[in-house]
Amino acid sequence: MKKLLAILVVSFATVIFPQQKLKLMTFNIYHGETPTGNINLDAFAEIINDEQPDIIALQEVDFYTNRSGKIDMSLKLAKKTKTVPLFARAMSYDGGEYGVAILSRFTFIKSVVYNLPYEEGYEPRVALAVDVKIGNDTLSFITTHLDYHENDTLRFKQAQHLLKITKTIDRPLFLLGDLNDTPESRTIKLLLTVFSSDDSSLLSFPCPKPEKKIDYILNRTNQWKMIDEYKIITDKASDHCAVVGIFGKR
Repeated sequence: MKKLLAILVVSFATVIFPQQKLKLMTFNIYHGETPTGNINLDAFAEIINDEQPDIIALQEVDFYTNRSGKIDMSLKLAKKTKTVPLFARAMSYDGGEYGVAILSRFTFIKSVVYNLPYEEGYEPRVALAVDVKIGNDTLSFITTHLDYHENDTLRFKQAQHLLKITKTIDRPLFLLGDLNDTPESRTIKLLLTVFSSDDSSLLSFPCPKPEKKIDYILNRTNQWKMIDEYKIITDKASDHCAVVGIFGKR
């Protein structure tokens, strides 16, 4: 009887409490500029350090541009937050490069940069995909920054291409980023045919008083489930709020 009770207790604990936790953040950092107009990476690092996410997806990241003082922005943030950085160039800009990045508390075991559909006169966009070993699992993460124009034709094409990319990834996958469209749009509805989102009402832009949701943490795995509600961080660092989600493996 005691042995049976012990088994039931362990089984109950396994169902209720996740064996592993994973804290994710997506954050459009507006090339490190605060509302005062100054480049201040300390303000962004403070937000990250307060939350202590395991994976941080960053958009609008500068690499040695003149406007941000010729610095490697993702590397600087990584040093301030004790994470490992990986930057992906989307285009040349102002004497340097501009793109997306991922900061991780785990080492990267693979990375690929995918060019997204592009049209003349628009900013090039990329998707940075990484594989990370967490415990005994290998998980995949993609961060991207989709086109921002009101006409959604290019943005929708970019989402279609993202889904083609995901077909080549056969492990648990998260898509994080500034997708520049709202939950009722055809772009997000298309992505939600493959991914799931546990909160469609969380507003993220503009910060500090957001009016619409355009920043997302999307999940394509049955192994990792959200175990705490998404939250936004409205500290005055960027024009976007940081979005945080906590997931658990059951």
